[in-house]
Amino acid sequence: METLNELLSKSAQEWTDDEVLQLIEALRTQRERWNQEQAAGTKKRVPSSKVAVKPASKDLAFEGLKL
Repeated sequence: METLNELLSKSAQEWTDDEVLQLIEALRTQRERWNQEQAAGTKKRVPSSKVAVKPASKDLAFEGLKL
């Protein structure tokens, strides 16, 4: 299984549309997990090497995204 860290290590010019959607969802997952840790008061880091990249859903990928 690919991690967010591995996806980010690729050149952005090589990213496909699906990979961009995966990137968005993985960053949201990372932020969500970090928010949970902060709310719990642990101040634990959530590194990109610990966030799995999942197949992206095109329906929800841009929902709530501010451009």
